[in-house]
Amino acid sequence: MILLAKTLVSALFFCTLSLVGFSTNYSTLSLTSEHKDSFLDACTPNKKHIYGQLFAKNESVDEQITVFSRPNISELSQKELHILTNACKKTTQFLTSRTKKFFTYQHAPRSKKALLITLNFADPALFRFCKSNLFAQDEIQVAEHPHLGLLAQEIAEDAPAVLDTRSNSVIIHNVPQLCRIDSQKPIDGKILYGNNFASASVAEIDHRLSLLEPHQNNTLLAICAPNVTGRRVYTTMMIQDFFAQILSGFQHTQAVTTELGFKKIIIHSGGLGTGAFGHHKVVSIVLQLIAAQIVSQSMKNPRNLEIRFFGTTEKTYRKAFDIFKAFKSQLKKEKFDFSHEILTQENENRTVEILVKIFNQKNIFPHQGTGD
Repeated sequence: MILLAKTLVSALFFCTLSLVGFSTNYSTLSLTSEHKDSFLDACTPNKKHIYGQLFAKNESVDEQITVFSRPNISELSQKELHILTNACKKTTQFLTSRTKKFFTYQHAPRSKKALLITLNFADPALFRFCKSNLFAQDEIQVAEHPHLGLLAQEIAEDAPAVLDTRSNSVIIHNVPQLCRIDSQKPIDGKILYGNNFASASVAEIDHRLSLLEPHQNNTLLAICAPNVTGRRVYTTMMIQDFFAQILSGFQHTQAVTTELGFKKIIIHSGGLGTGAFGHHKVVSIVLQLIAAQIVSQSMKNPRNLEIRFFGTTEKTYRKAFDIFKAFKSQLKKEKFDFSHEILTQENENRTVEILVKIFNQKNIFPHQGTGD
C-alpha cells in the first residue's frame, strides 16, 4: 500500500510539474545517518576505503540535494522538427567547445546567470555499480560525490523507477563533491581507470585522491548511455531512440535551469556511451549538437546554451561538425509537410534517414568505437 501511494504521488508530480518532472529533496545528513553503514558493508574493499574516509572526514556536511526526474520523449515532435528546420536557416547558434582533457568540475556559478551541469553517461540503472570494483565515468562520479551512492540506495527502496534512465532523464542538483580522483594519472605505467582499479593498492588510490576542503556542490544530468556492442551498422530506429533520449535530457535541463532561476546553461559533456558500450564518438557528438540546436532556439538568446565536450580530439570534433553542417544543409532542402499538428511518420523517418545516410557516407559505424 505504501509503495502504491508513492507511485501515485510520483504520477501526480509528473502530471502537475510537466516541465521539471518529479522532484524530491534529500538531506545529506539524513542520507548519511540512514544508509552509510549498510552502504559501506556492501562495497568492495577499495570502494569502501574511498567512501569510508570521505564520510569520516565530512560527517557534518549539511546540504539539500534535489532530484528531478522526467519521462523521456519517444520521438521528435512536429513542433520540434519545425524548430529544427527553421534553426538551420539562422546564423545565431549556441556555443560549443572541446578539450582533450578528462572531465573536471569547476565551481558551480553562484549567480542567477549560469548553471553548470555535468553529464553522467548513465547505466540503465543509475549508479548500479558504484559499490563494485568497476571504475569508469559513472563510478568515478559517485566516488567523488559519495552521497550519490546513499541517494541511489534511498531511491531504490522508495521509488526505483526514478533510477531507470532508459525511461527518464534525471537531474541531481546541489550534490557535494568531497574529493578529486585523477584516474588518468599513471603510476608505474598504470592508470586507475577501468579494470585497473580492482587490483590497485590503497596507496595507489590515495596517491590519486585529493580532498576538497571545503567541498563544492555540483549539478549532474544523467542520460542513458547507448549500448551498441556487437552492432555493425547504425539503423534508423537506433538513431531515433538515441536522439530522443538526448533531446529529452537537454529539454529537461532547460526546464530545471529556468525553475532554479538561471538564465544560461553550461553542459560539460563528452562521448556518451563510447567506451565499453561501443558507441561512436562522432555520432554521439552530432546527436548532442542537433538536440542543442532545438533547445537553444526555444531560449530568448540561443547563445545562453553552451556545450563543452571533454575527452575529444580536434579530429573527432571537426568530423562531427562536418556531419552536423551536412545534415543542416540537407534539411534546408527538404520540403516537410507541417500542415498536421502531430508529427507524420513520413516526416520523422525522412529526418532520421537523412542523418543515417550521412553517417554511412562518412563510414561511421558502431564497431569503430571512439572514432579517433
